[in-house]
Amino acid sequence: MKNTSIIVLSFLIFSSCNQDKKEESTKTEVKTTQTETCYQYAKDSSTIKLKVVIKDNIATGNLIYDYYQKDKSQGTIKGEIKSDTLFANYKFMSEGIESIREVVFLKTVNG
Repeated sequence: MKNTSIIVLSFLIFSSCNQDKKEESTKTEVKTTQTETCYQYAKDSSTIKLKVVIKDNIATGNLIYDYYQKDKSQGTIKGEIKSDTLFANYKFMSEGIESIREVVFLKTVNG
């Protein structure tokens, strides 16, 4: 059985790395948009930091879990965006062991 983490981040804290980059391919002259976004969730001395580059609904980036009084894990993610949800594989190191876990992030807006 796969170990799956489902996390709903309210995205209350935004880092300032939001950047839209337009790239042009000289062969096909198709314009694509690449977006770099950072998210951080913090509560009770624990943080989750996600920095992703999104291009054509494919997300790649870095993810760090730093839970209070627990071992920190950090690694890379690669996955697909479907509507408001990111489905990705998280490849990370924790306690000197490399692991891969499926993660799901739902983008929500607090009002």
